[in-house]
Amino acid sequence: MLYIIINDKYKQDVQKTITNYIQQHYPKVDIKIQETGQIYESQHHTNLYFIVNKHGLDIAQYIRNHDQGGHIVLVTENIDYTQLFRSHIRFLGVIDSNHDVQAEIEDYIDFAMKNQMF
Repeated sequence: MLYIIINDKYKQDVQKTITNYIQQHYPKVDIKIQETGQIYESQHHTNLYFIVNKHGLDIAQYIRNHDQGGHIVLVTENIDYTQLFRSHIRFLGVIDSNHDVQAEIEDYIDFAMKNQMF
């Protein structure tokens, strides 16, 4: 399952980039679009999470606490790499949303699909 966790007003274009690419290249992949505050648990398969949020580190920590095997890609602005490293969350990737994100998002999705990560 691919989850997009996104704040309603933050970077809606990123959500469109992800959903359009999945629909065009991997139409059998299920996508769930959710906001923060919901429980993300995986019992039978591995999930891929795209967190598109200014406060994504807190959301990533919550997901990691509930889904140890999930793969997390954080899409945010003003990245503090020291803080990310010290969090020990184990991100698959971190994308700076102040730049064009399309190619990086596509690369992470292709990598995950190629390696059967979800």
